[in-house]
Amino acid sequence: MGQYAWGTTIAPDGTVGPIEQILTDTGFRKVEIGVWDTERLRCAFGLPAEIKQIGLPSVRQTVWSYRYKEAGTWNSLMHVYVSDDGIVQRMHPGPDPLFEQEIWPFL
Repeated sequence: MGQYAWGTTIAPDGTVGPIEQILTDTGFRKVEIGVWDTERLRCAFGLPAEIKQIGLPSVRQTVWSYRYKEAGTWNSLMHVYVSDDGIVQRMHPGPDPLFEQEIWPFL
């Protein structure tokens, strides 16, 4: 379901580094607010599961959301808010509605 992605580094001499799971809390902590842009996000984590526009027309924001297992357990989305020029402004995890169970089926 797109919760896992693997990556590695390749040194200038062609040496391949360790292969690591990149959609993790540790991976997302590497993102630098105000420094990273959408190109860097795409390079580090791949394409997001969703790209949405949120908010009122006067304060619209673009949010890139990545599916992952928060703390290695919880089905979550990491929401990354980017400015119009593509710079990361803030980010936070939240539950992934794809995995939410309907608790009030009669509503």
